[in-house]
Amino acid sequence: MDLRKMNASRLRLKISIILFLVICCFIVSQRVFAQQALVDSFTKILTTQLADSARAKAMVNLALYSEALDSKLAHGNYEKARLFASKKNLRYYEGLAYSYEAFLDNLEYKPEQEFFKLQKAISCFQKNDHYLASYRLGECYNGIAIYYESKGIHDKSVENCFKAINIIEKSNRKNRLAMPYINLAIAFEQMGLYKKQKQYLDSSLIKAKLSKRKDELFSSYLWQTGYYINSGQFKIAKVYVDTAKMYLSEQFDFIKVKTFYLYMACVNQNMGHYDVAVEIYKKVYELSKKNN
Repeated sequence: MDLRKMNASRLRLKISIILFLVICCFIVSQRVFAQQALVDSFTKILTTQLADSARAKAMVNLALYSEALDSKLAHGNYEKARLFASKKNLRYYEGLAYSYEAFLDNLEYKPEQEFFKLQKAISCFQKNDHYLASYRLGECYNGIAIYYESKGIHDKSVENCFKAINIIEKSNRKNRLAMPYINLAIAFEQMGLYKKQKQYLDSSLIKAKLSKRKDELFSSYLWQTGYYINSGQFKIAKVYVDTAKMYLSEQFDFIKVKTFYLYMACVNQNMGHYDVAVEIYKKVYELSKKNN
């Protein structure tokens, strides 16, 4: 390739990056606008006369949609929702407030607060006759499994993954098992049980295809990519990472997005596509700076 073609290629790449950043900024601004509209809507709803259960649900939703705007405000709204639900003996909505806030604690890297609130949520969802209580209970055990895995307590992680799977399988959301299977696979990987790891990664992908949820499909293909990278099968890994790309959203958790780009760079590097790998590593660096 001569110098003019190289410069033209670099210029096209720079233009693409600029356009990508402009689009990202637009998406973020639109998302904030949408969240504010939802907050305003639920704030207005709460000024009207409501049945206790409807009010509790609206209060939890107000807290949930406050998260993207002001996390401190969201925590305060969750506390108000819990106090109201507890006073009215609405255990499902009290548990929902605890479980949603636990997820916010996870995003803020507050594992002990997250663990405490998940335990509180579990006590609310147990023996609860709300039609979603069993599913929510399973989600909480999955969160407990992640907590134990982060502490390196693999047996406890596996135990709680199986609890989550067994509960969700009996719920009315039995196709929502992709994430518990992924977490189970991660625990078995850390224990060096690679056949079991692959078994549950495959189970995760089956469930993700049934649920058709973009986030679950992305995660399932992503972790399959990691498995094949670790086993040195880079051609197969490329198939999975290219498929994961179809479901990628920049709105996903930063760690997940960063892992995707690192896997993509690693695959390209090991297949001899060094220029592509270098550009992806640069992108990872820029994303990391932006999210510090």
